[in-house]
Amino acid sequence: MGLNAVGFGMMGLVYGLCHWIFYTSGVRANPAWWEKKTKPGELIPEQGIGAMGALAAAISLLVMSIWHFATDPFNGPISTIFSIVPALYGFLFLGTFLCATQGWDWRPVGDAALWGATTQFILIPIAAWNGVSWDFNIGMWVYGFTASTWGLVIHGKCGAKVHQFNLCCSMFITWWYMIFGGGILNWGDVKILGDIQNMLPRENWTTLWIAIGIINMIMIVWTYKKGPAKQFIW
Repeated sequence: MGLNAVGFGMMGLVYGLCHWIFYTSGVRANPAWWEKKTKPGELIPEQGIGAMGALAAAISLLVMSIWHFATDPFNGPISTIFSIVPALYGFLFLGTFLCATQGWDWRPVGDAALWGATTQFILIPIAAWNGVSWDFNIGMWVYGFTASTWGLVIHGKCGAKVHQFNLCCSMFITWWYMIFGGGILNWGDVKILGDIQNMLPRENWTTLWIAIGIINMIMIVWTYKKGPAKQFIW
């Protein structure tokens, strides 16, 4: 049951990530839709299309979050983490959908994305301590870094191309989660994944993710203060 929820959540997330990738590529009409505060009832063309993807991602992620919370498929802390993370991004996509359709100021969405990234970097060491595998933690790290550039782009602190690169990485991770987290393939059948996990004990994996999280937060704060001309972020 938990595996079905992962597959469902990741399929919706694909749509949300797709519209971000296309709009950060510059293929759509300018100004970029996150830079324009529209009047009530007004839509620029790319907002309506983008809202469709954001709403699909929001619904699927929130359903996934509720499913994990209600069924507790991983027996305790891991189920809680996999309830918090999709809820975090589900609400973020929901805010994106509302801003796109209601003409609201985008800056609160940017703030929420930055705080979401911070939350993500705190959760990853906890996940590692509770036995979540290294590849799934890398996936959560990629999502956290994508959330950080999401917020920084909206605030004009980093380039859209940087965010686009992170979005493409997030799309790959989403497919990875869909395949292995959704139960299409069995993680244990790929020997190298287990070998890498066993290279370090749980304590070392946890320490490593704490260090990576601290570095990431330094990069985010630096970029927010210095702006795109001196951005210190991938």
